[in-house]
Amino acid sequence: MKTNEDILERIQELEATDLFKWESNLLITFLPLHLAGPLLEARGLKHGDRWIDQDRSPGAMVDKIRQFMDIALETVIAHRGTKTQRSVDYLRAWIWLMGDDAMLTFMDNPDHFPQYGAPILREICRRYQLPWPSDNPGLQRMAEGNPCQANGCPFHGCIADWKDVTSG
Repeated sequence: MKTNEDILERIQELEATDLFKWESNLLITFLPLHLAGPLLEARGLKHGDRWIDQDRSPGAMVDKIRQFMDIALETVIAHRGTKTQRSVDYLRAWIWLMGDDAMLTFMDNPDHFPQYGAPILREICRRYQLPWPSDNPGLQRMAEGNPCQANGCPFHGCIADWKDVTSG
């Protein structure tokens, strides 16, 4: 379980890479108010005097992931790029709090993010024994790194060969 100091250090590390502050803002909520308040104020975020100390145990993190997974899957199915990135950032924060370095390594591999992070979500479901929607062939194709439909994506959002696009 991560300490307050670990969380503060991680928030500082994220300053250069967490463009929208989704992961770091979520991590702030796991700090006690006396540490979270100044960070929230510096970001222009409001908070009240009431603050709930959140459980940081691995079981509590898996519960958060379980509760959030339907939302994350819906963003992938709907081809919602920015919302999908936010979902992955939230999931990364909870997984980091658990200290699951192997899952973080999987998540940070750029080969696993195309198709809106579907391969990442599938691996999270497998790893934490969460249900994976087997009734959605498009999602299954995306989790394998393919466009949502065999004849191409009707939204033009699934990139058939994304490595060619990103290396050019």
